[in-house]
Amino acid sequence: MGKLWNKLPAFIKALLIGALLFFPAISIIQVLLFQNLARYSQLPWSFPLVLVLLWLYWRFTTGADKPFKPSADRKNLSMSKLDLSGNLAWIIISIIGLILFTYSAVCLGYVFVDEDTDQFEMIKLFIAAPPQTAIVLVLGLSLTAGIIEEVVFRGYVQTILERHYGIIVSILITAVIFALLHFLPAVLIFPYIMVSMAFSFVAFKNRTIVPGVIAHATFDFLAIMLIYYHPIMVTQEFFEGTIFLNLILCVLSIILLWYSQRKIEPIVYRLAA
Repeated sequence: MGKLWNKLPAFIKALLIGALLFFPAISIIQVLLFQNLARYSQLPWSFPLVLVLLWLYWRFTTGADKPFKPSADRKNLSMSKLDLSGNLAWIIISIIGLILFTYSAVCLGYVFVDEDTDQFEMIKLFIAAPPQTAIVLVLGLSLTAGIIEEVVFRGYVQTILERHYGIIVSILITAVIFALLHFLPAVLIFPYIMVSMAFSFVAFKNRTIVPGVIAHATFDFLAIMLIYYHPIMVTQEFFEGTIFLNLILCVLSIILLWYSQRKIEPIVYRLAA
């Protein structure tokens, strides 16, 4: 089995490892959240369980000590170490840039969508829940997406691909995988590819997925909460009426990301063979 694994192309290894780390974990947590919405929705009883599962997932995938054995390989693959090294202000600006870029790019993409997506169908389940449950469970869902998707895509998949194909190819392949696994209408594939590339670029420049985890979870939470209280924000009229604003936000966010990453102090690292 070991010889067969070693003969596999790097992108196949990345896909297999990514699938193994992505689908079981996110499926289990989503089942908990959706069961909470369907049964006993007056209380967010699944939230503590989600937090425990996410903590265990983070400890394992980042190679941390206890309750699992530490692993230098998992630590390097996950890119979970955060070394500020005087870059705190620029990292914060990076996070803001990622949030703004994600919002504007996705909204511009939805201008051309004339059907409900799986994401909107899922959000409707939360809208039907009372606030004391919806807010807490949306937080759980946002943390799940932020942690698991960044660990898998910008951590393991991107790092494995970068070791064999270089950073440009790794960012491109990671972006395509990321977009396709969201099962979106075709017109949204390109915006999601661009969003993934922005997250990958920040992860590469900082050699950590932590800013991406924070930006990803924050965006998901704020976006769903805005929709929860203002359902008009998922209508075609809203997307079409905010095109100009989102174009400005898109350009502004690109400038923020470009400038902040130029200011990031270089971090010395070595990719394992």
